[in-house]
Amino acid sequence: MSCCGQKRQAFESSRRRDASGVMLEYRERRPVEVRGEVSGRAYIFSNAQPIQTVDRRDAPGLLRSAAFRER
Repeated sequence: MSCCGQKRQAFESSRRRDASGVMLEYRERRPVEVRGEVSGRAYIFSNAQPIQTVDRRDAPGLLRSAAFRER
């Protein structure tokens, strides 16, 4: 039994997740936890970790705030 199909499927799945993300930069100094409007995922931004990938569907809601910008 070959495992190549499983590896290929896992690789394609991870590529799709990466393709659906948007890099956002948090521009404030104080740490903040925000929840994506669509995915419901919690994102924690801080001065130490200001740039993160967020779900493409959540990006418009976060970008409405001046605290975030797209990278």
